[in-house]
Amino acid sequence: MIKKQLGKITRAAFGFGGYQSAQIGLWLCIDGEAWSTSTGYVGGWSTTHIKHDERCEWTEESRSERFAELVRNVNQLLTDAKVESIDKLVGIPVEVTFDDNMTKEWRILKEVL
Repeated sequence: MIKKQLGKITRAAFGFGGYQSAQIGLWLCIDGEAWSTSTGYVGGWSTTHIKHDERCEWTEESRSERFAELVRNVNQLLTDAKVESIDKLVGIPVEVTFDDNMTKEWRILKEVL
């Protein structure tokens, strides 16, 4: 069942996280009335945690492309939220779409900012 819930960003951090904390990205916690979810934008494997070798299914070029995509996503998020830094995302209102209690998508409520 698809349902939409209103909430706010309660934590925003840029750094290591994801699988075995070896990915670099923007990590967000979003809370609403009687629910909480985590989401974010993953840039890819950290260059200091995961070294590329011939067994990898990705290239250094594709890792760089993911890093660039991460920065573009953060740029758009900050623009949508009308803030200038990641720490100022805390308290920003959002709408989260759940599909059977799984976070499907979310968005900044630009219309109320």
